[in-house]
This record gives sequence, structure tokens and C-alpha cells, in this order.
Amino acid sequence: MKRKKLPSRQRCWQVHRWLQRTYPVKGGTRIRVARKMPSEFRNCDGVIVFDVSPPLIWINGLRSRSTMIYALLHEYAHALLHDRHRDWKSIEHSDSFYRIYGVLERHWVEGGGEGESLDF
Repeated sequence: MKRKKLPSRQRCWQVHRWLQRTYPVKGGTRIRVARKMPSEFRNCDGVIVFDVSPPLIWINGLRSRSTMIYALLHEYAHALLHDRHRDWKSIEHSDSFYRIYGVLERHWVEGGGEGESLDF
């Protein structure tokens, strides 16, 4: 049976649930898909805020569906880095970050993550 295509906002939530199940972060994360990003991040595709608990991932809802999903993967990689390294701020976009992001992206593109996430 063919699945109904979800609106981009709901698809981001679905992908977020898949990420949480497949790559858990202690304490979890939350996601907000917004048409209006916080003023200091208004030109960003996404951002993660660690000043709240659990960390909040903002996704710019005015971007294309694929950009929104890749922004979510990128910000979730920051959450995983934060979870694994106490000094995460000093290695924010380091090799460690890109190794984590690479695993997420490869699983999404080559490992069937896009299809797996449809069940969430």
C-alpha cells in the first residue's frame, strides 16, 4: 500500500523520532519546525540550543524539505557530540563532529535510513 506523503513539518518530526530511536541521546532532544527562527538565527537552516533541557533543535520551516532534513541531521549530530564529549564546545565543528555527522548522513542516504524513518 502506498503511503501518503507527509507535510515537511511532520516529516521532520518523523525523522527526529527515528534519530532518537536509532541514535539515542541521554535526556533526549526536542524539535521545533518554525516559520520564524529566533532573531539571532534567522538566516540559519537549523540550530540547536543547549541552554534548555532537553536541548531544543530549531529547524527553519521556510526551507525545502531536503534542506530541513539535512539541517536536522546536522543539529542532531551536535546533540550526539554534546552527549559524548564534555568539552564539546571546543570541538563543535571538528573531525569528531564530522565523523558523527558522516555516520548519520551515510545511514540516511546509503543505509536505508530514509525508508526506515517512514515507520516512525
